[in-house]
Amino acid sequence: MLVKEADERKNILDHINQINDPKKRQALLDELKEAKTW
Repeated sequence: MLVKEADERKNILDHINQINDPKKRQALLDELKEAKTW
């Protein structure tokens, strides 16, 4: 189960890292931190 969650986190981060707009990317990272799902 933990491996699956780790894979999902990596997929989300990979997706965010592909965003070219730094402000948009940072906003998404901030949202993830706020969501406390990490």
